[in-house]
Formats: sequence, structure tokens, C-alpha cells
Amino acid sequence: MLLNSTIQDVAKIGCCGADGPVDYINLRKPLPSECRDSVTGNSYFHGCVDELTWYLEGKTAWLAAIVLASCMIAVVNAVMSLVLIKAVKKEEDEAINYK
Repeated sequence: MLLNSTIQDVAKIGCCGADGPVDYINLRKPLPSECRDSVTGNSYFHGCVDELTWYLEGKTAWLAAIVLASCMIAVVNAVMSLVLIKAVKKEEDEAINYK
């Protein structure tokens, strides 16, 4: 089920096989309907590796921004954790000295 879903999702991108329809020809397998344009019936020329690469190249700035933001959040969390640990230790030391 997951494989069929993945193939259908990839078909929305407009690609066929890893390197193109030749992948299916080399395996002596028929081209799946997902490898064909639903309007013209022609097979997609480009492989999915190329199509996904081109797709992700356009999203590089967004991906970099998300990664950078995630890293910054992690650093802020680490600093806040250290501040909290220091505050708790100070409170414990003061409580011990108070007794």
C-alpha cells in the first residue's frame, strides 16, 4: 500500500523511474500508468531523481531557513536549561545554608 501511494505521489511530479522510462524497459516491465501523462498518454521523459533534484533546488532557501531556525531554537533551549540548572543549584545551596 505504501509503495502504491508513493508511486502515485511521485506521479504528481511528472516523472518516471529513477532515470526515466528506460528503467522499466531494462527490467522488461510495462510502464505503469503513473508514468504517463493523464491527458496525452505520453510517458514522462525525465527520471524522478532529476525531477526531485530540480524541485528541491527551488526550495533550498526555505530548507536552509528551517534548519537554521531549528538550530537557533536548540541553542536557546540549551542556554535556558543551563540558566535554570544554575538557578536551581543556587536555591538548593541557599536552602542548605539557611538551615
